[in-house]
Amino acid sequence: MRAIPVSVFAKSVSPENVVETATFWSEEMQKVFFRGLGDTRDAARGRLAREIGVPESYLKRLRYKVRDLSDIPGSILIRLAIGYDRICLSAEQRADAIKAERAELKAPHASHQELGGSCH
Repeated sequence: MRAIPVSVFAKSVSPENVVETATFWSEEMQKVFFRGLGDTRDAARGRLAREIGVPESYLKRLRYKVRDLSDIPGSILIRLAIGYDRICLSAEQRADAIKAERAELKAPHASHQELGGSCH
């Protein structure tokens, strides 16, 4: 069967890997919503569920009962793909902003070094 491209960042989904892909997206997004020491996996899962509109119980099923799943409802898969794409896009935009800031900071030093100066 043919794989279906889902989004810019989310990989293609084919019927053979739909559960694996949904699990990957869910786990990666939960990592983003995890706030660190003192936070719990359940709390991160709850924040993610509210953000992307997928029932928390389904995210929990993708974590703990994935062997029992043979398919994912389309509405869940679409919400997971959109959420994953949104998070990846946000990370890419942050990375681009950091690169631009770094280039700005380097620019004065580059012109100084061209004149024979040093950074020390």
